[in-house]
Amino acid sequence: KTEMRFLWGEDLRIHTVHVQDVAAGIWHLVCAGEVGEAYNLVDSNDTTQGNFNALLESIYKVKTSFHGSIMSSLAKLKLEELVDEANDGHEESWVELLATKNILPEMTPLN
Repeated sequence: KTEMRFLWGEDLRIHTVHVQDVAAGIWHLVCAGEVGEAYNLVDSNDTTQGNFNALLESIYKVKTSFHGSIMSSLAKLKLEELVDEANDGHEESWVELLATKNILPEMTPLN
């Protein structure tokens, strides 16, 4: 299995939100939202990449690590190329997964 490596470090704080809060926000917009309004959804947890990755490791049995600040700063210079490379690394598995479930790739947002 390939190790999942993330930019920056384990202490980087990240915003998270629970799916039930997203659903409640959508319901609010449907019932009372106005065109042009903007909303931000985020929970009050003090989530870091480190504790989020610990969850990923325990749930999905994958290994995660971090590139650190020097490599992450360099990555910002060629971010589009790195995103393309990461996507290419997952494309074959994605297509195989879709095929096993008889889902046409053009029916997904990641085609």
